[in-house]
Parts: sequence; C-alpha cells; structure tokens
Amino acid sequence: MTQMSQALTQLEKPLYLPIKSYAKMGEKCRKLHDMLKISYKSVELYNVKFPKELYHYSRDIDVPIVVEDIIQMFELKWLNISIIQVWGRYISEVGVSLGVDNVGYLCPERLSSVETDTLGTSEYITDALVSLQGKKFILGPYFESEHWMLIVICPERNEVYFMDPKKRCQTRSIKLKMPLNVAFRCYCQKGGKHDFKKGSSLTWPKTLCPQQPGGDECAYYVLKLMYEIVLSHTMKDELTKCFKESSYSSEEINEIRDLWSEYFKDSCMK
Repeated sequence: MTQMSQALTQLEKPLYLPIKSYAKMGEKCRKLHDMLKISYKSVELYNVKFPKELYHYSRDIDVPIVVEDIIQMFELKWLNISIIQVWGRYISEVGVSLGVDNVGYLCPERLSSVETDTLGTSEYITDALVSLQGKKFILGPYFESEHWMLIVICPERNEVYFMDPKKRCQTRSIKLKMPLNVAFRCYCQKGGKHDFKKGSSLTWPKTLCPQQPGGDECAYYVLKLMYEIVLSHTMKDELTKCFKESSYSSEEINEIRDLWSEYFKDSCMK
C-alpha cells in the first residue's frame, strides 16, 4: 500500500467531518478533533470553570461546552457563545503571562442579552466598569441580528471602539448603545475614572477593522481582533486606526482555531 493510500485509509476512519474539512484544519485542531472522537459516545459536553473575576459574576460558574459547538468551529461555521467565552478565558491568561494588566473583559452572554433584559445588561456593565476601574481597554464580544461584533470601551478617554467585521454604517445604532451609555454615566456618578473634560458622555469614534469576505466568519474575526489587541495594542492610546479593512487570510483564521483547540485540550478537558 502506498503512503498516499495509507493516508486516505486513515482519513476514511469515522470522523465528525468530511475528509476535505479535516484536511483543511491545522494540526492542533486535528489533535482536539481526534481526542473528542475517542470519547464522544461517553462525553457530549465539558463543563468549563470560569472564575467570577473574569466576567464579573457573583460566583465561580461552570459553563457547558457542547461537543457539537466545537465541531461547528472545526467546520468554520457559526460559533456559539460558549466558544467565545472560552476564548476570553484564554486571552486573559495570555495577557497575564505577558504582563498585560490593563485589559478587562465583559461576558458575551450578558452583553448579548440586552434585547430581553436591557436594565439588567446596563447594571451589569456598570458593575463591571467599577470593578475594572483603571483598565485601559475593556473587551466585549457582542452578538446582535445573527452577527458577532466587538465593543472596546476605553473609560479614561470616554470612548467606545465599535468593530464590525461586516462593513456597514459605523454610525448605525446597535441595541447595546443606549444601555452602555447609561451604564457609563452611572459609572462616572460612582466616581469611576474617566475624562472629566468630556463629562459623563461616551463618544463612538469611527474605528477601522478587518472585513469578513462571507457571511459566517464574524466570530472568528472578533476572536482574532481580541487576540491582536492583547498582544500588540495595549500600549496604544486609542484603537481607531490600529487595524486595516483588508480581510484576514485563511492561515490567520486557522491560527485562531488552533490556539483555541490547544487551550481547550490542555486546560479545559481535565
């Protein structure tokens, strides 16, 4: 049997994915895929612990990460909130390892519940801003109308950088805008650090970011933006022109999937 035939025989073993999809994944994605395949009949989800400090919960919580949601990532399809939550935990740990202590994080699930709980979302943001006082950038992945975007709050400049991977009018209103503005005013009233010359109002300056070429890549772009901010832009004063509008390459997106897979395999499957 030739080496090519042997390789095809290996790939023809039962997989979650079509052979072509499997072949397009990075090495670390494949390792996670193969590990999940072994245990799938007995384990259909993994409970991942999140410390209360990360997303400003009242207590530590376990978030179920369903294997089917991970398979969606393998196939470059839609990403569920739990995948984004794990990425936030990973990025926060990367920041700690690099000595980055000026970035905070907001829970994507809490932000994205604004449509059903506007007041609760605003109160959550206020409390988070207070507990994150002194952080330069606060990253908030946000989901609305079947689309992922990234909100970055810079309290000391009274600014919000709205990064939308699917090009649209930057001045268009999103449902989170009003409760976020209210939350910032409450934060200022509680003595939160901000630009006193601008009062307690937020500004939303036009912010460039890479643009997705299709309809399903938005979550991967948000993960990549978060990664780049923590690794390369925490010393910048503001983020309006840190990024260009060109699309990420498939290699750059695969890097993000590999990083997520490696972290989940090593840190979340214990």
